[in-house]
Amino acid sequence: MEEDKEIKEFGEMKETRKTEEMEEIGETESEESEDETANPGKCIKCHQNNSGRNWCHPCNSKQFQNKFDKWTSEDREIDKFIQQMQLSANKYQEIIEWIPFERLENVTYLAKGGFGTVYKANWLDGFIKSYKKRKWYEFGKQVVWNRYGKQDVCLKSLSNFTNKNYFLQEIKNQLKFRGKNSIAIYGITKNPTENEYMMVMNYAEYGSLRKMLNNKEIDKFIQQMQLSANKYQEIIEWIPFERLENVTYLAKGGFGTVYKANWLDGFIKSYKKRKWYEFGKQVVWNRYGKQDVCLKSLSNFTNKNYFLQEIKNQLKFRGKNSIAIYGITKNPTENEYMMVMNYAEYGSLRKMLNNKFKELSWKSKSLILLFIVKGLKNIHEMGLMHKDFHPGNVVNQSVHLCYITDFGLCKPVSEKNSEKIFGIIPYMAPETLSRGEYTQASDIYSFGMIMLEVLTSYPPYYNIPHNENLAMGICEGLKPEIKYEIPQFLKEIMEKCWNFDPLNRPTTEELEFQLHKYLDNGEIRKQIKVANKSNKNFIQYDSNVMHPEAIYTSRYLPFLKLKKFEDNPHETTQWSFFEENEIHEN
Repeated sequence: MEEDKEIKEFGEMKETRKTEEMEEIGETESEESEDETANPGKCIKCHQNNSGRNWCHPCNSKQFQNKFDKWTSEDREIDKFIQQMQLSANKYQEIIEWIPFERLENVTYLAKGGFGTVYKANWLDGFIKSYKKRKWYEFGKQVVWNRYGKQDVCLKSLSNFTNKNYFLQEIKNQLKFRGKNSIAIYGITKNPTENEYMMVMNYAEYGSLRKMLNNKEIDKFIQQMQLSANKYQEIIEWIPFERLENVTYLAKGGFGTVYKANWLDGFIKSYKKRKWYEFGKQVVWNRYGKQDVCLKSLSNFTNKNYFLQEIKNQLKFRGKNSIAIYGITKNPTENEYMMVMNYAEYGSLRKMLNNKFKELSWKSKSLILLFIVKGLKNIHEMGLMHKDFHPGNVVNQSVHLCYITDFGLCKPVSEKNSEKIFGIIPYMAPETLSRGEYTQASDIYSFGMIMLEVLTSYPPYYNIPHNENLAMGICEGLKPEIKYEIPQFLKEIMEKCWNFDPLNRPTTEELEFQLHKYLDNGEIRKQIKVANKSNKNFIQYDSNVMHPEAIYTSRYLPFLKLKKFEDNPHETTQWSFFEENEIHEN
């Protein structure tokens, strides 16, 4: 299983991640406190103790001083300010420098705020990291500093530069907190065209927090999930939409639309301690790397609680035969929020059966059912019910490996049943259709219908309208046609799941035991031979023969209320409709 593979390969993160571990872009302050302050090493030039990692205050101050006549900002106050900062720097994080505007390429407008305008640019040189001892072949060359190299930077101009003190004070404050969860500042430049001075800062790839999270509830929700995560499988994060490429429509369901995309970064696996050569880089997490993901939007986002509850439920079961969820994003074009989940290569169970059914042996079919049961068992063991269990909410990572998805309706067993019923009629138990009652046994009934589909390729009631007449028939004991000979052992398991009385249906534990028993039972071969002989002329299900009013997407159904509901399905029952005489799509 992919989740198990991830766990084996990278291990579980043993401690809850703390905000103190989050290092500012371009800095490694927490590592400095361990390494630099304790043992900053000796200067390669004067052989005295360094004041910071690879940083000798006396020698480097002298190097700066020797170059004071080589540059100017054309403003005495700014020149003096930069010089003072350079002479007093005890480590490279305290340096600022004059950055000639011609060393900045691809200057692009980003945004305008109350106090200035912000741009993105490429700085050809990059920030200073340490003094560079020249090799013999570099004598005569201007090789003084080890620099980061070409990097993205952010330029911030001041709307009204008459208040020069404000501009310089902001830089001072920025330097005080550099490496302490504030953005790194590298220096000052001047745009000769606009005749305006600008701060040169590290570029935050994901933009402002407001840009990332412009919904307070979602913001708070993500933060709570991150602070409470005990292992990487429990993390969700905000995923900027621009980090998703090749977004492609896949399908539309009852509650939303599904897309496929490439996530450029991949999910977080662990915290990454930076190496010396990574100073200044935004390297905080070990990530999986570029991966395919599935995006699911909600048809009606006014029900935000439903959206967030589904994510919470999905996180509970991650790695337990349910699809992994990685975070939330927002499509700026459609203005819609989306869940970002692992992409199942084979698509929905229904899609996999359409493509692969003829290749499936009875053992393969049993393995598929076993994976599904294990997923449902995890849900039930947590005291929950899925409440919308059908093949559209089961996806296949491989032919056998299945994950359960779509936990939006998932609720605790103790929670009162809603008056509104959602689902797909053929997969809904009689007690749900008749009086809105839902229990874990109702999930088992749904599993029985999924069994029929896996074993025969045919969905239940594919050839009749899915309307109130079908709902009434199910409540009166109607069972779907079995169009394919099934080994008796499997047929008995399936029909037990269809039992009219919820109390007589098997539990997930019993189903798991029975399916394991099937896999280990040599006597079943006789039943398989009989079934295979009968199925020689079998015609696989073709969706073209489906009745036009057979609806296999979840929808809202009116609350059907039986005046009389007996355990004996053969007894005549009378019906009244709680709302209307038709079934409405949501």
